[in-house]
Amino acid sequence: MEHDRGVAPRGARPLKPPGLSLFAVLVAYRLTRRERQIVGKLAVGLSDKDIAADLGMSVDTLRTHIRNARRSARAATREQLVAIVLRRA
Repeated sequence: MEHDRGVAPRGARPLKPPGLSLFAVLVAYRLTRRERQIVGKLAVGLSDKDIAADLGMSVDTLRTHIRNARRSARAATREQLVAIVLRRA
């Protein structure tokens, strides 16, 4: 069923607020460039080992970046970090 002029069905929530990009949300949390890269890769479901290999770092270094990003976004877990960022984007 199509809706006129892009109007969402009743009760549907928009995927992102107008005007905010994922990059803008990540910057708003004051994440470093590297932390932004990592959160993006976490969001698509890559494993720690795959992310670390892709970015040329050890898994321990990756986990340090994730911990720092979690602190910046005040997230208790990495899953919550990704959810917070995606919810705001």
